[in-house]
Amino acid sequence: MKEQILKIAQDLEQGTITEIESQNLLLGLFGVSVQLPTDEEISQADIALFNEYIEKEYAYIGGLFSAGAKWMRDKINKGN
Repeated sequence: MKEQILKIAQDLEQGTITEIESQNLLLGLFGVSVQLPTDEEISQADIALFNEYIEKEYAYIGGLFSAGAKWMRDKINKGN
């Protein structure tokens, strides 16, 4: 494992991988699994939410969910 950690650090330093990629590789080494939703999964949840509220005045909630979910995923991916 030590060699793998040093290789990741070297690749990061040389610019071969990004900081986000290095974080994901390190998390993988330690058995930490973080799976954020894809755009498709967010859209499916958005549609489900929209369908749930379609008969009510709250139909706009689906679009807000999608925008919020994508914003949060992007913030997590950037490490901010």
